[in-house]
Amino acid sequence: QTLGTLDMSFGGIRDASDYRRSLDLKTGIATTRFKDGDATHTRTVFASHANDVIVVHLECDQPGRIEIALTVEREGDFRPMYMPRGIVMTGTAQQENGEHPGVDFVSMIGIRHVGGTLESTENGTWIEGADSVTLLIAARTDHRTGNNQVSICSDDVKRVTRIPIEILLKDHMRKFSQQFDRVMLELGNEPTEAIPTDERLRMVREGGVDL
Repeated sequence: QTLGTLDMSFGGIRDASDYRRSLDLKTGIATTRFKDGDATHTRTVFASHANDVIVVHLECDQPGRIEIALTVEREGDFRPMYMPRGIVMTGTAQQENGEHPGVDFVSMIGIRHVGGTLESTENGTWIEGADSVTLLIAARTDHRTGNNQVSICSDDVKRVTRIPIEILLKDHMRKFSQQFDRVMLELGNEPTEAIPTDERLRMVREGGVDL
């Protein structure tokens, strides 16, 4: 079983264009960028081994243009709680037939936003009119935690709540590069590296050479 799904439904996007999504293997950072009229939206995601959280950072170069609804889902046992400054999900991993329960788990999502408003009900969390939004996602199980997974997970989120996104990025890249930079593979300069992957695949299917 996966831990679950964080559903992010974006509002206020009327005329999206110039959509580009990428994963930088040298930094371990996934980036999505697109335009909506006169605004450029950027979404940055990375899993920080340095701080034991997954970071999702949403920003826009025009103020007040970020609108997002957040909910969590998963197959099997889970209990979501939507609170003023975050989301908590607890449950127990189980087989499909419901027998032989596995580990107990907890996931916490710390939410911070610049500008706008945040509202939580029993059905989800809504943010409107924000300049930027940062989600700090942590998860723990009762395996090797002595049934202290809730307090440990809470500490993971609290520890990074006030750390600026620039420092979170710096910490992540420092730790990531220590592992990734141990080996380097170069295949030469690729004139096609700026072409979207789906177009490169189409070129190959049509008999073209990619490298």
